[in-house]
Amino acid sequence: MLREYAYLDRNRIEDFLSQLEGGVSDTTRQSRTKATAGASGGVNIGVAHLGANVAGPTISQEDLRRTTDVALFERLHAHLSKAKELKLVSDIGDVRWASLRQGTLLELEGTVVVSGVSKLAQTIGIFQDLAPLMGQSLEGAEGLGMVFGDDIGIRYLLDDVTAAYSTLSAESVRATLQDLEGECTALVRVRKILRKGRREPVRKVAGLKFGVAQLEELVQTMSDAPSELGFQLVSEDLIAVGPAAIVTTVAIYR
Repeated sequence: MLREYAYLDRNRIEDFLSQLEGGVSDTTRQSRTKATAGASGGVNIGVAHLGANVAGPTISQEDLRRTTDVALFERLHAHLSKAKELKLVSDIGDVRWASLRQGTLLELEGTVVVSGVSKLAQTIGIFQDLAPLMGQSLEGAEGLGMVFGDDIGIRYLLDDVTAAYSTLSAESVRATLQDLEGECTALVRVRKILRKGRREPVRKVAGLKFGVAQLEELVQTMSDAPSELGFQLVSEDLIAVGPAAIVTTVAIYR
């Protein structure tokens, strides 16, 4: 089955493969050997024939191929599937929160929702790039865009219910934020389980870790974003609500 990848964390993929294979090679070497046609000849002496065969030269070719992110992930997925280390979850009813543990590997089939905070930071960045072209100045916008950093906050929904929270490394994203959203399959590793009713911050603000009450106040202050933006800021952009899992995302694909 061919997959279309929206996110691949090569560093984590290599970490997991190294544990399974004892290391990861960055290149593969393929050799091909081809023998060229030879020549034969001889003379007749009476009833006897004296002959000789001359073999042609042998030509060897080598191809060096870099092991791509996709190739590494396919190997990892094959290892985990064969060892039955992946737990497939496609319905919120499939989740048994009491049985999940830190380190459990899940293959989630659900919907990705990008945090409104991440969308806002991207929008500010776009306006910053456009402002000089329109003869405008966005003083202070750079500071606002840097408050939440470059990482992208997302939520995984199963049956329209948030099942997991994650933060993606911007360097490993292979799609726009718009293309990142929607139905997908994701391989994730459980970092923490939040029991029912528990609330916990899911990301830092300006490099600092605020409490839940402070983050709720911040979201309330920012929730009056213009409707023209096409998205709204909600408390779950910054606060995880149980029952749910906080996970590390290895790959997102369709």
